Amino acid sequence: MAFDASTFVVHDVEWFPVVRVQSEAIRPGYAVQWVAEMNALIARGEPFAVIYVGAQSDEAHEDRKRRGIWLKQHADALARMCKVLVTVEADDALREGARVSGRGVTRAFGIPHRAVANWSEALDIVSCRVEVN
Repeated sequence: MAFDASTFVVHDVEWFPVVRVQSEAIRPGYAVQWVAEMNALIARGEPFAVIYVGAQSDEAHEDRKRRGIWLKQHADALARMCKVLVTVEADDALREGARVSGRGVTRAFGIPHRAVANWSEALDIVSCRVEVN
């Protein structure tokens, strides 16, 4: 199932199966759009990888709650389709923080997480998990 990349705001899907989270879209109220996009990614039925660029900012309580509910309800499907989460963070201390946070994600959802210093490293990891053109 194809999707219209222009309808995505939170995720950049132009290079699917590489999906980049657009940090600038993470603002109060974004979770409604995030849920719609995650549903579309899962419905496509093809494995993908998600890359976060930079340290993630704090999200609003309601957004975290809405995403948490979705993640619990769709954990199995997400684990089947999302093959790896990668955080790109140049700062050593922030990267280590992302690495520690990622361990919790891996435990909770069974999706491997890696924290790397640059985009090139991220693509190396992703290309081992999904077929990148």
